[in-house]
Amino acid sequence: MSYIRKLSNNKFCAEISKNYTSIQSKTFFTKIAAESWANELEKNIDTILSIKTKKLSPQKVEELGGVLLFKLNSYLLKRL
Repeated sequence: MSYIRKLSNNKFCAEISKNYTSIQSKTFFTKIAAESWANELEKNIDTILSIKTKKLSPQKVEELGGVLLFKLNSYLLKRL
């Protein structure tokens, strides 16, 4: 789930969380940019969580957000 909020400096902060755990946040100059980033990251997270195979190419890992995002999702899966 993503949450977009307006900051006091007129920027927008996008925060991604799953199962009440904050995964990543980033600040943007526009709300559209924040929403776009959040939607893309959520899509990648959902794709990672749906993968059943244990063999992934390094190229596919990078395409889906990199090793850090996989590590975060593996942490989340353990908490389910």
